[in-house]
Amino acid sequence: MLNVVTVNWRNYQGMGVKYTDILFDSVRRNLPEGFPGRFIVFTDDTSEEYAPGIEVRELPVNHLHGWFNKLALFKDGLFPDGDRVVFFDLDTVITGKLDDLAAYDGPLALLRDYYRPFGRQSSVMAWEAGKHGAIWSLYVDESYPLVMGGDQSWIEGFEPAILQDIFPGMFASYKADHCQSGPRKGASVIVFHGHPRPHECGGWVKHVWTVGGGTSAMLESVCNTEPSRILENVKSALSRGFRELRYLPAGKNDVVIVGGGPSLAEGIDRIPYAREVIGLNAAASWLIDNGVPCWQMILDARPEMFGMLDLRASAHIIASQCDPRVLEPLSKTTTTIYHSNTPGVAELLPKDTPLIGGGSTVGLQAMVLAYVLGFRKIHLAGMDSSYRGNEGHAYPQPLNDADERIEVIVAGQKFIAAPWMAQQAQEFQEVAASLANQGCEIIVHGDGLLPAVAKELARKHSLAEQGIIEPDGSPACQRATEIAKRMPRSRTIYGAEIGVFRGHMSRRLLAYMPSLNLFMVDSWEAHDQTGDYAMSGDFHAGLSAEQQEGFAQEAAGNVAFAESRRMIFREPSDKAAHRIGDGKLDFVFIDADHSYQGCLSDIEAWLPKLKPDGLLCGHDYDNPEYDFGVKRAVDEFIARTGMTLELGANYTWFARLNSAVKLAA
Repeated sequence: MLNVVTVNWRNYQGMGVKYTDILFDSVRRNLPEGFPGRFIVFTDDTSEEYAPGIEVRELPVNHLHGWFNKLALFKDGLFPDGDRVVFFDLDTVITGKLDDLAAYDGPLALLRDYYRPFGRQSSVMAWEAGKHGAIWSLYVDESYPLVMGGDQSWIEGFEPAILQDIFPGMFASYKADHCQSGPRKGASVIVFHGHPRPHECGGWVKHVWTVGGGTSAMLESVCNTEPSRILENVKSALSRGFRELRYLPAGKNDVVIVGGGPSLAEGIDRIPYAREVIGLNAAASWLIDNGVPCWQMILDARPEMFGMLDLRASAHIIASQCDPRVLEPLSKTTTTIYHSNTPGVAELLPKDTPLIGGGSTVGLQAMVLAYVLGFRKIHLAGMDSSYRGNEGHAYPQPLNDADERIEVIVAGQKFIAAPWMAQQAQEFQEVAASLANQGCEIIVHGDGLLPAVAKELARKHSLAEQGIIEPDGSPACQRATEIAKRMPRSRTIYGAEIGVFRGHMSRRLLAYMPSLNLFMVDSWEAHDQTGDYAMSGDFHAGLSAEQQEGFAQEAAGNVAFAESRRMIFREPSDKAAHRIGDGKLDFVFIDADHSYQGCLSDIEAWLPKLKPDGLLCGHDYDNPEYDFGVKRAVDEFIARTGMTLELGANYTWFARLNSAVKLAA
């Protein structure tokens, strides 16, 4: 039997039931008559009312957070052995027939990650029940590790097959495959990762992402896209016998990727020295005219690109989707063809052929291609992504003269850009981050929109490396700075903040420690006004349920930018502590119940969660404005354990754990 499953944890985006109903309807209308199986939603709230036909089950394990709930789907006995299981993330949009996927009976398969060449992406998974229980059992044996990258990083270790290779053209990414104007023709599954979410999109998405939504045939008439010309171009390129791109081992040489932005016109000094230089499109001619030998790279499939071809280049790297007129003159040159990750292309190629994605422009694809060629230090020059006056390039480029222009502001600077330029600057952040995770160093030269984005990213990263948070004068800033400067810089950090309130400190911690995975713990509930907490004088204890709900939503919004690195536990502190294994955290910051007993209870609940050298810390030690019990609780704990107490700005306190302390505690 086929089991189509999804997970609705914490009523996803506040719209979990709606997302589930739409996913169920879109799966059902795109499968053969009779729907050969069942549709199951695993949820932490089975009281919600879903559409008829949806089987509602409790989450297999009730203490996992967010995406880690997917791992429990591999538990033995959850489905009858031999059943087929297909998992979809709630925000997956179905645009076409799923017959082949429903009939799949091969090994465990996940999507290839759209930004990590060797990674996997768990938005869609398919497997046979009863054959992959080790994914879950080993996770349990390892005490539910909070692995960086979440569930998909854990599953990668089991070497799953790749769905895009098994079903070429079936899957596309809304962002990475640029489906804003319409889904790729032939694609049946559009994956949404990060923002925007389907409910935030207009255009074609609203026609499909709804109960009773449109079909792929309707979308063809709405979007009027035709990739057949691309596939014919690829076939033509393959028939010419050119050398094809292959993965090369990492080397020590730098590479410079040169675009044609206006900053290039300031002279050859704008180009850093490197052994290899790749000129993009007509930028190659500019380089050669200025005495710089280079390779030329072309991606665009328009016939007009023939006019940019320069046979003087020392080598050519040409996308197989380019018009045959671009390739015809290259038969006697040193030319390598590569394959852009376009739907339908994979089925024309051997399975081990690299497919280059990463972005919508030749510059972004060049970054990924440089990685495939073994370069790990990648310079970018002339990739301005904006106009300078009326000029969009360092040389005339009539193909872009009619482009629309929009205004973009980065770090207070205003830039004028074509929409594709703005999109390139936006996508650059994800491509650069992905390559950095693979060991690459990206250096951006010149000026303009994209360099401004890169400069801002580098500035924040530098502050994080130094443990410094921008001094905005706020108490939250001071507290976050005190924590950050005590954390190591060279590895992933796991921390917990007990008492989040509006999420102001959480936002700063996550923004300036890119390696931080943060547990945000707060009940956001009204309290008994006769209890110790209310009597402590803490104004938080007097907030109404309605006020707390508002602050909970505000906190979630403040950390939305780091969605993959923050986990929100909306529950009492002691209950949340049970969700985290002992010895897992680098720091715990306690800022919740300020009564003596409340603070002491939090210390005792969270102390075992720290690593052997972990940092126990908190707020409001000896705050003269309030008669809190924090100082008494901390002082007693320090005296009992023999730890050393450090004090920091804004009434913060710190104590470093060691083996002797663990025995004494």
